[in-house]
Amino acid sequence: MARQGVNECGVYALKFADIFDGDKCVEQILHYDERSKDWKAEFMYRVFFHQDNKVLLDDISEEIQCLSPHISLLPKEEELLLLLTGKQI
Repeated sequence: MARQGVNECGVYALKFADIFDGDKCVEQILHYDERSKDWKAEFMYRVFFHQDNKVLLDDISEEIQCLSPHISLLPKEEELLLLLTGKQI
C-alpha cells in the first residue's frame, strides 16, 4: 500500500480495488499521489450518478444536481458549477 496523508486510507483502498484486475494493479499508485485529490470526487460522482443509483435526482441537493450528466444547466447552475470546481465551462 502506498503511503498517504491523514485520513486518506479509505480513498487509497478504494483506488486499489478500482485498478486491481484480479491478478495485479493495472495502474501505479505513488506514495502521497497527487492524483488522490481527485479520487474522492470521482468516487462520489460514481455513487451519485451511477445508472444503478435509485435515488431520484430531484431528491439530491441543487449543488450536486448541477453536476449530473443527465441535465442541462441553467445560467445560475453553470455559475455554481464554476464555483464548485474552479473550472471554466
